[in-house]
Amino acid sequence: MKKILFSLCFFSSMIFFLNSCGKSDAVDNSGTISGFVTDITNANAPIAGATVTLSSKGLSQTTGSDGRYQFSDVDPGSYTLQAIANRYQPTTKQVTVGVNQNVTCDFQLSAGAVSVDISPVILNFGTSAEQLSFTIANNSTGTLNYNISNIPNFVQVSPSTGSVAARGKQAVTVSVINRASITAPRNGQMTVNIGSDSYTISISVEPYQPETVNVDINPTTLSFDKNTEQLKFTMSSNYSRDLDFTISNNLDILTITPTSGTLAARGQTEVSVTVNDRKNVTTDRNGTISISMGGNNYVVNVSVAKYEEGGSQPVDTEVKNGLFAYFTFENTTKDVTEQELNGVGIGTSFVDSYNGTQALNIPALSSAMLSIPNSLVDQRQMSVSFWVKDIYDGHIFHAVRNYDNKPAFLLAMENGMLKFVVTRYDIGYQWANRPSFTHGSLSGWHMITLVSDFNSTTYAKITTRLYVDGVFVDTVTEDDNPFSEGETGSNKNYDACMKFVLGGELNESYSPKLSATKLIVDNIRFYRSRMLSAEEVKTIYNAEKKK
Repeated sequence: MKKILFSLCFFSSMIFFLNSCGKSDAVDNSGTISGFVTDITNANAPIAGATVTLSSKGLSQTTGSDGRYQFSDVDPGSYTLQAIANRYQPTTKQVTVGVNQNVTCDFQLSAGAVSVDISPVILNFGTSAEQLSFTIANNSTGTLNYNISNIPNFVQVSPSTGSVAARGKQAVTVSVINRASITAPRNGQMTVNIGSDSYTISISVEPYQPETVNVDINPTTLSFDKNTEQLKFTMSSNYSRDLDFTISNNLDILTITPTSGTLAARGQTEVSVTVNDRKNVTTDRNGTISISMGGNNYVVNVSVAKYEEGGSQPVDTEVKNGLFAYFTFENTTKDVTEQELNGVGIGTSFVDSYNGTQALNIPALSSAMLSIPNSLVDQRQMSVSFWVKDIYDGHIFHAVRNYDNKPAFLLAMENGMLKFVVTRYDIGYQWANRPSFTHGSLSGWHMITLVSDFNSTTYAKITTRLYVDGVFVDTVTEDDNPFSEGETGSNKNYDACMKFVLGGELNESYSPKLSATKLIVDNIRFYRSRMLSAEEVKTIYNAEKKK
């Protein structure tokens, strides 16, 4: 009996051991297909960007600069491969892959019967895009007819047939059908047929993820002083579609224009808020403006001081909104707004201004300057306006970065022309490679205004507009990556400075060597996160020149 039990246990153990070995020692029999796509009429030079399709698998590869492609993990069997490239005739070959076999299949393509460029040949819709397009460019001297076949069932194409004039182009739109219903990756290919040639367009669509509505409201607080009648705020969209909006408020003394409308994709809309019958506001009032847009609600807080005679100059009534600091230099270097920033004048003095008031005199000495303990000009949207007399070559102002004490946001005059750079990499390199503004003579008193933004006026560019005496005269730009946040990116400079320096020389490492220049300045205005319009710049000039 014991022998029988021992035999049964031993037999069961052997079966378990053999089964375990069978599971762990499974053999991978797959092979690979690889090769090169070359131009047979050009000494077999590599063709980059060619599409090689493994038909029965629905797979495709795009060749690199060396013309090479490769399909891995291919099961044993027979396959059809096709190579397609712009301006070449498509070529098809048959291959057989054995167990663990690496098969080489090279393609030598001949020039196409027609001269056509199709770009791009890969359409990647990502997670939210609904519509993309490609272009058929006819490089020949005759009209070409085309038709598109094998269109995947998850997209529609318009126009799917047509003609392209000699030396002309035709844009073809590809739209995902019911984009929100795509819950798994979809891949496919379609064929553009032109004469005896055909071209493959590869399409990939990722599962749908709705784009987040992204809107900036600036400013989010409106403070009406004792006789201000109108202020404004701006709605800026970072969203790829138009957005309908409605605006309401809980103060019966306000009129808002507009109260509804459409904010264009990646556009801006300015909203005016006016206090009705301003003189009859006899008590301080507080309330909110509510904005409904894209399923979100935004709030702008409003305070209206009771009416009193006198108060601000007309220029403040028009463009006080967003004014962060204002230095009038009436025997003081103190900011006259509620910020009350104290500037420190070193080696400076007060002299007569252009309008019978006082101005700040900074002699052409390396040690003479006005230092203000706030960055003032390090925002992605900003404006600075000031009056200056007889400006000459040399350093005018810069901000100091708080993480390395290096200069940024530099304004100076070089060869009689104003030059402004935000800086990327190091300021010396950027200064040497950026153009100056083009403008007329600046002898005598003039009002200089800089309006600058990053990635708003033009994608991936720092755009700065120069106004002289209220008139727009020139624009300069710096290129930059809007997603860069590293040590070398311009983004690193935004909201990263600790003080503002007016006058003196600039002799820092990695910066241009700029001598001190004599400066007589007055009425410096700083707008943080605010881009003055041309009308507002003109308003400031007209009001201040009359003082």
